[in-house]
Amino acid sequence: MSTAEGWYDDPSAPGRLRYWDGSDWTEWVNENDETRSEPLGAPPPAGQAAQQADAAPAQAAATPQPAPAADAPYAGVQPAPQWADTPPTAAPASAGAPASAGPTPIQRLGFAIIGVAGVVALFSIGQAATRMAGGTPPGYDVGSGPFIVGIGFVVAAVLALFVAQTWARVVAVVGASLVLLMNLFFLIGARGGDLFPVDSKIEIKPGWWILAVSAIIAIVGITMATVGSGLKRKNVLINIVAVIAALAFIGLLIMAFVTDPSASWVKDSR
Repeated sequence: MSTAEGWYDDPSAPGRLRYWDGSDWTEWVNENDETRSEPLGAPPPAGQAAQQADAAPAQAAATPQPAPAADAPYAGVQPAPQWADTPPTAAPASAGAPASAGPTPIQRLGFAIIGVAGVVALFSIGQAATRMAGGTPPGYDVGSGPFIVGIGFVVAAVLALFVAQTWARVVAVVGASLVLLMNLFFLIGARGGDLFPVDSKIEIKPGWWILAVSAIIAIVGITMATVGSGLKRKNVLINIVAVIAALAFIGLLIMAFVTDPSASWVKDSR
């Protein structure tokens, strides 16, 4: 009597689950609700393999049990390991097999922080951003731009937190990054724009500070949402890109804080 396909304790790593397709162990493992591909290692010694093969029929006949449900404890029959030379290349699609791993706890926190950045940005709508010294025009107002920034961050956070698919998290990170860039460029322009004569003194108003705080929060959230995928080998490239992007965002943020009409790059651009 063969053992039904499903998730069972991984014979190569106790405490983890591996998918049994009804005749062989597959490459698909599940650990902490995350499914990934990890082929079985080298087969055990011949004597040990023979003992496992002899014990498998007796165990299956003695304790036949159905495959565990998706929400049930994984404590069923354990099929004898079969060391297949060519494991399947596609994930099993039977009931109970998770279709896609959701975000990690760190990623969830990162996306929640991005949502907070959006809410903060909304408070700057209609506020003044910068003025000439003395608080008089010319100067820049925030206007309704933060509505796009705020809603953009919030939508990205909601998409990633409530759609448990990898594409949703990718879209959320890319979208939030584009919104953050728009925010940072406004912060720079509001301090060194053409409205201010070269070498003039300016005052920073509440609208600018609110958007700056929103940008700082968003940088933290985007970095956590990206690097939070883990330090596994397959995530190395993602983490490198995330660190480079975070450094670029921080560089633009610093530029926003030090820009004024007397800055050399402002003079050179006119």
